[in-house]
Amino acid sequence: NTEIKNKFHFVDFVIREKYNEIENENKLMEKLDLKRRPILLMLGGSKFGFKLADKLMTVLSDIDEDFLIFGYTKNFTKGNVKSFKFKDNYLEYLKVSKGVIMLAGHSSFGECAVFKKPCLVFPIRGHVEQMLNAYTIEEAGFGLVKYLKDINSETLKKHIEEFLVKLDELQEKANKLKTDGDGSKQIVDFLSQKGGN
Repeated sequence: NTEIKNKFHFVDFVIREKYNEIENENKLMEKLDLKRRPILLMLGGSKFGFKLADKLMTVLSDIDEDFLIFGYTKNFTKGNVKSFKFKDNYLEYLKVSKGVIMLAGHSSFGECAVFKKPCLVFPIRGHVEQMLNAYTIEEAGFGLVKYLKDINSETLKKHIEEFLVKLDELQEKANKLKTDGDGSKQIVDFLSQKGGN
């Protein structure tokens, strides 16, 4: 019987583009035609995400921030809210954002960690990955995690207001994260070493 050692090998996040590979923030603000740094909403394509976005649409106009929604049902602009069904250059918007409202999916988690963005997180109950990611974000201190029993406008508005009050504190914690999204290179290096043995 051969004992298996080092069964797990952990790598950094795998991100499409790294922070320093994207133009600087001043150029991006002009390129993206943004007057002030937005709050991004990345709510995925789940039933929960769409329901959450629908409720958020009832309160965002009352908050003095610019909001950009990604992955919603259609493209539109309504007051301080702009929605994109899909954008190839999402990471450019992420780079200039002041924070993200999101579910607790792995891609959103990784992108916020690598780009050092504070986040307001609404994990989908009963999804193990979402719960683990939410716990990790909370422990790292760069996100405010809220477990919703039911989705109502008043509660969501309170959570967003709390997030905005704590934004600087969350940003300080985000700035201390030690990750740069180098996971794909680490995987290739690991597999190259294993292939040589």
